[in-house]
Amino acid sequence: MTHAGKEADEARVEALNADPVAPAADLLAQRLAFKRADSEADRIIAAEAYDGLGGVVSWDELEDLADTPWLLPDLIAFGETALLVAKRNVGKSMLAMALGFSIAGGLDSFLGRRIRSGKVMFILGEGSRAS
Repeated sequence: MTHAGKEADEARVEALNADPVAPAADLLAQRLAFKRADSEADRIIAAEAYDGLGGVVSWDELEDLADTPWLLPDLIAFGETALLVAKRNVGKSMLAMALGFSIAGGLDSFLGRRIRSGKVMFILGEGSRAS
C-alpha cells in the first residue's frame, strides 16, 4: 500500500471514530440519490416505450389523425374502442343498437353522418333474462 493510500485509510478510520453515523448517513444519501436516478431512468424508458393509448400526443400524431378512417366521422374511429357514457335512462342502449343496426345493415348514414358498413357484435350487460 502506498503512503497516500495508507493516509487515506487512516483518515477514514479517524472520521469513523469521530462520528460513526456520518459515513452511514452519507451512504444512505448516496443510495437515495441512486434510487431517484433509477426511478427517473425508469420513467424516461417507460415514456419512450409508451404505446400511445392516451396521454400526451405529438404534433406528428395529431397530423396522423387527419388520415384516421372513421366508422362514425369525428365520433368513433374505425377499429378503435369507444365508450358511450351518460346518465341513466337517456337512451344509450337504443343509440348503440340503432348505430349497430345501421352499420350491420349497410346503411349509408347515421344521424346525418356517413358511416361504414361492417359486422357488429352486441354484448348486453344490463337487464335480466326474465325481462
